[in-house]
Amino acid sequence: MPQQRPGAIERKVQLLTPEEADAADRAYWAGLTPDERVAKLCELRELWMTEDERRLKRTLVMFEVE
Repeated sequence: MPQQRPGAIERKVQLLTPEEADAADRAYWAGLTPDERVAKLCELRELWMTEDERRLKRTLVMFEVE
């Protein structure tokens, strides 16, 4: 078996029912520290949102406060 590099991602595939997948997701996120959760959220935000979408979100949030 080849040696993994430090920091390498372990990849595995599981076949789960929707209920099992939800439970696995909850267990994963519950196992993270608050700082790790925020870091993951920022990482997902950077991956899936364009700069224009991020800017628009900030603008909308600023103007929703009344």
